[in-house]
Amino acid sequence: KIFKKWLDFYVAESCGQCTPCREGMYQLRKILDQEKANWHLFRDLIKNLERTSFCGLGSALSVPIFSYVKNIIEKTPAKIFALSEAEKKRIIEAFR
Repeated sequence: KIFKKWLDFYVAESCGQCTPCREGMYQLRKILDQEKANWHLFRDLIKNLERTSFCGLGSALSVPIFSYVKNIIEKTPAKIFALSEAEKKRIIEAFR
């Protein structure tokens, strides 16, 4: 998934000095590694990073993720992403 690739980038580029980034990125990866991701928790963690990160890196993570959900996932058939319709619906509802 593209979210995992983006998180890999943010983890690699993070200085790790602030707890929101260090722990938030770790928790986001754990959520994506689960069989059934908790998309509401994922969204909440991203919003928390946006508000509490010390630098622009952590606060910028929400931009590509929210944009991708709104502009790509909502407008593209689920089969393109190898998602079930139910999973696509869960993702969209979580990010509204």
